[in-house]
Amino acid sequence: MSPERPSPLASAAWRIVPRASLVAMGSVLTLRLAAGMLLGGAAVASAQVPLIAPSPVPSALTVQVAPAGTMPKSSGANVASPQPYGSDELFLISHAPTAVFSFDVRDGAITQIYGSSQTPAGVTPTGTFALMNVAGDPDVSKIYMVLTSTTVPDGIPTRALPDPDADASGGREDFSYIDTFDPDNGFGNSVGGSGPLLNRNIYDIDAPNYLLFGKAIPYEVVHQVFFEWDYTDGALSDPRPFLALEAQEVHVGGGMIVTPDGRLAYATGDSLPFGMDGRRAPQDDASHLGKLLLIDPSTGGVEVAAKGLRNVQHMQSTDEPSGIALTDIGGVTAEEVNFISWADTLDSSTIENFGWGRNADGKAREGTFYVGEGVPFKLGDEPAAAEAAPVPEPGFRQPLAQYGRGEQAPFSFVAASGPVVSDRSFQQASLVLGDLPSGEVYATTAALTGTDVPLYRVNLVDPDGEPLGPTNSLNDLAGGRSDPRFFLFPGGSAGVLLEATGAFYSLDEPSAQAAARSPSVSCTPSAPVPNGSVTCSVTGGDAGIDILWRAAYNPVFVEAGVTLDGSGSGEFSFTVPAAAVGEELTVELVEWLAPVSLGVVGGPVPSSVPSGLAPPFGFTGDGSAIAVTLVVAALALRRRRVRASD
Repeated sequence: MSPERPSPLASAAWRIVPRASLVAMGSVLTLRLAAGMLLGGAAVASAQVPLIAPSPVPSALTVQVAPAGTMPKSSGANVASPQPYGSDELFLISHAPTAVFSFDVRDGAITQIYGSSQTPAGVTPTGTFALMNVAGDPDVSKIYMVLTSTTVPDGIPTRALPDPDADASGGREDFSYIDTFDPDNGFGNSVGGSGPLLNRNIYDIDAPNYLLFGKAIPYEVVHQVFFEWDYTDGALSDPRPFLALEAQEVHVGGGMIVTPDGRLAYATGDSLPFGMDGRRAPQDDASHLGKLLLIDPSTGGVEVAAKGLRNVQHMQSTDEPSGIALTDIGGVTAEEVNFISWADTLDSSTIENFGWGRNADGKAREGTFYVGEGVPFKLGDEPAAAEAAPVPEPGFRQPLAQYGRGEQAPFSFVAASGPVVSDRSFQQASLVLGDLPSGEVYATTAALTGTDVPLYRVNLVDPDGEPLGPTNSLNDLAGGRSDPRFFLFPGGSAGVLLEATGAFYSLDEPSAQAAARSPSVSCTPSAPVPNGSVTCSVTGGDAGIDILWRAAYNPVFVEAGVTLDGSGSGEFSFTVPAAAVGEELTVELVEWLAPVSLGVVGGPVPSSVPSGLAPPFGFTGDGSAIAVTLVVAALALRRRRVRASD
């Protein structure tokens, strides 16, 4: 029988990638790695490149992408993540031009429920985020809408930007780098300009002779105006303004959901251009910038639930565990995935701290790193990480997961999008997200309550189980940059909308089906320790097949192969690096088994899973070994086997 592809054992030498080479100063300092480190070539890490969060690890995780509909939209229009409403409606939201459509999941009908002709009195929508977001509360037949406006309705509470001369979180700075963009990389002063810009209010940058990405500087000073609408029988009526937040039209945030107690949870951005560390406002409890706010629609009252955010555009409420999952678009060092419980969010006695912005200790945080002050408008490597932060760090909420540019070019963009959490759509993945420019899809299989857990690259297939295309990304569906926006359908299944085309899709892990012979693997000892040996035995597989396995604590530190004998059994072993102490150790059988936890090195064995979550990948803890029953996903793997003898 001819193999479906050459045996990895026959086509490549197995590589051992020591993560110890990425450790310095007693803390893990993950460096940008040379291209192909994980899948080919030598393991190279250059001390000359900045510290940066690791790239997601390749894996066997597979998600099926199936067409669900297409949103009416203007060419080039910015869109938000769709929002479910009740059991049957999905709101499709266009930032600009302003529009909201209702998609009926029962029959696929799409009806426009809001447009520019319905603009409420007192506001003048403006900019690329003219309609920031929409969220609904079907229990009270209300829709909440945020419009970006140059005017404010009378008689509502208004929160102002920091005063540059009177407020501790305000300030003036010189913007000298604006004249020295690198035109070879497509970034230049296209108007003429007369810089440098001296002594400018950082929240009202006035430079009308400059264009940046086709948009004039200054950024407009605007207000995010909140409205409550009645929503009955598919029609909006009686808009009532209740709050206005002043912002500079950059890093505007906008993630919004309804809280369990009927308020709004709303994420504000830092209102500053790229190249800066957020300055002081995100860490200033008195400022509304860079915050997760709790807003009472009945009064316009605002309470700060959390601080230290940069630019959160989407959030999702989760049930098990109960809380908010969100992504925070980073600067240079780390794109963050965060989780905060509803209990911590609604606890008014403590303001949680995600770390962005300059804290009283003089440090700004991104991911698990301290970052420098940066250079405003300097794209590509500012603000760079200065050193790794301790994990955990008292007083700060560190990310559930993080990723960086990896081996990409210094001027390449990465920007986290999502997340989406769905136990109806995903069996192995506890959370799925994507990258806006590349369209790649990532996932974690760890509990949402973890810290700095691994992210894995997800393989994407169509409804027939075939790969989406050559880039293994959502960009294959768009013919270029797709800008994916993740969401939940009514009923709780996962979806993604592509801003580039308006098409939206359902996302599902292919149904797992037992193979004719389903191998299992068990590893000993039960509690991995630094510098200790771990031995894993594979049994019950098909005779003679080659299996590629990896061990990781993010990233992969060893990758090798095992050939099963005539009885379908095999054995492999590895040494746990000293630097892995306190980290979650995982083992993966590539194309057979997604990464499974062997526990925290030097810590407890994972003998149970969080309440409400099924055991991942058939994991069972028996106190003496870590046993995994291998389940083959038919569509994901398509019965692919590799044989050295064929």
